[in-house]
Amino acid sequence: MKKELMKLLICPECDSKLEMKAFKMDNQIMDGLITCKCGEWYPIIDGIPRMLTSQLKGDYSGFLNKYKTKMPDEIIKDAKSIKLKKKTSTSFGLEWKRYKDYGWVGRGNKGKIDITQFKSVDQEDLWSHTEETFWRKALLKKKEVKNKLVLDVGVGNGRYAQVCTDEGAKVIGIDLSQAVDIAYENTKGRVDTVQCDLFNLPFRENTFDVIYSIGVLHHTPSTKKAFQSISKHAKKNGIVSIHLYHKGNFIYEIVDYTIRFITTRLPLGLLWYLCYIPTFLGRLAFLSKYIYAGVNSLIVLRSGHHFNFDWYSAPVAFHHTEPEVVKWFKDMDFKKIEGDDPTINKDSYYAKIYPKFLKNHNGTVKKWVANIVPRWGLTVRGIK
Repeated sequence: MKKELMKLLICPECDSKLEMKAFKMDNQIMDGLITCKCGEWYPIIDGIPRMLTSQLKGDYSGFLNKYKTKMPDEIIKDAKSIKLKKKTSTSFGLEWKRYKDYGWVGRGNKGKIDITQFKSVDQEDLWSHTEETFWRKALLKKKEVKNKLVLDVGVGNGRYAQVCTDEGAKVIGIDLSQAVDIAYENTKGRVDTVQCDLFNLPFRENTFDVIYSIGVLHHTPSTKKAFQSISKHAKKNGIVSIHLYHKGNFIYEIVDYTIRFITTRLPLGLLWYLCYIPTFLGRLAFLSKYIYAGVNSLIVLRSGHHFNFDWYSAPVAFHHTEPEVVKWFKDMDFKKIEGDDPTINKDSYYAKIYPKFLKNHNGTVKKWVANIVPRWGLTVRGIK
């Protein structure tokens, strides 16, 4: 943890300023304790401040035992009653621990990749794919993040935060799960990572120039409230961009609900291995991008194990439409609201992957086609 980060942090319980004691230093603060006058405390472990509120704190027994002579007695007593909670945090922590290198393969190699082409089932492991996918999903331009303070909501294994950092952004990545450890390690500390709850962010409002969240908010109890929570922390004229699951057709929604009703109740270890079944079937369907798109408009059978486990393990996964999300932005008085709807925007990623015979003369996708075989994601961005 860099000392500069401490100036930005506030108590997620009472919004007060915090005090910090360092226990271990190595160019940065590696271990330490952050305390608040309200009685809350937050450990710094392995360079990462763990800014979780009481009901979400993990088992810090190893850390507390290591520094017990430096800890106030009330903290030691409080820690004994804390249990690891939130199945969402557990599932994503497991996912990113096992897929630590996902999207990082070949980092440093020059060259671009055409993400609209289905050339290999393994291309999404490549760093070049990560770069292209980030700008597509975030709907951001490189000049919009250069020299800006950026918040990555749901940092995962840190690959998208690193893309922003490479363009000169000062990025802080947050995550509820222990994925923050993976992100910190993968980015070699160049990205400040904070373990916290997005509904109780340890930052003051109107702090960040850019806030983006890719594939995260729909895994919370309320996507809309999650959006409202993070948006408060964008500066005036700051950019907020969110990428979410798109709502599928009638059959797709019924099938997905039925399958996830079962899978989200299975032990994560068992589900991990069961997800090799849809992965095998997804790779067969991948032999043709049209078959792949058709199959996945009825049931999720992705070609990567990572995607299937991600999809079927998360206890909450809401699906939305672009008009619905645009209204959230309008209700919070955002301006210059943009989306990637292929029935409106011929230059969107989704418009490019539909066959020509399913498009209008101007390059946009026919609405009846988008209703039958809808896109699997959507992005909306706006200026506060």
